[in-house]
Amino acid sequence: RIFADSLVNTFIGLQLYDSVAVFMDEVVKTDASRANLLKAGESWVNAAGLADNPEEQTSRLNKGRAYYQRILDANAKDEEARIQLGLSYFGTERTMDGVLMLREVVKDNPDSEMGQYYLGLMGMQSRQYDKAADRFEKGGKMNPKNGTALFQLGIAYNEMGKRDKARNAFNSVISL
Repeated sequence: RIFADSLVNTFIGLQLYDSVAVFMDEVVKTDASRANLLKAGESWVNAAGLADNPEEQTSRLNKGRAYYQRILDANAKDEEARIQLGLSYFGTERTMDGVLMLREVVKDNPDSEMGQYYLGLMGMQSRQYDKAADRFEKGGKMNPKNGTALFQLGIAYNEMGKRDKARNAFNSVISL
C-alpha cells in the first residue's frame, strides 16, 4: 500500500491522472476510507479528460461515479460526494443531471459554499450571468476570502455590463 500511495502522489505531481486512477484502485482495495474513495473518484473523473475516445471517457467517468456512489451508499447526505458526482456529469450529454444534483445539494443546505460556487460556474457556462452572480454573491457572503468566487463574480458582473460592481469584485480579489 505504501508503494501505491507513493506512486499516486508522484503521478499527481506529474498530472498523469490515468495512472493515478489505476493506482487509486489498488489503494482502495486495502483502504476503502471515505478520503480514498473521494480521491479515486476524482482520479477517474480527471482521467476521463485524457481518454482517446468517447467510449473510454464514459467508462472512466462511470468508474469515478461508482466511487462517489459507494460513499453515498454509506451516507446519502455526504455533501462533497453528492457535489462531485454531480460535477462528473458536466460536459456530457447528461449535464442537466449534474445541475439538478447540485441544486438538490443547495436546497438541502443553502449554506453550501461549494454547491453555490459550482452552480455559479454552470451559470457562467450557460451565459446566465445574473444567476451566476447570485450564486457567487451567496458564496461570497459565506466566505468573503474566496478569491476564485470573487473573481468569477467580477467576470459575471462585467458580462452583465455592471462595470462598477465588476471593478469592486476584482479589487476585492486584489486586496486578499
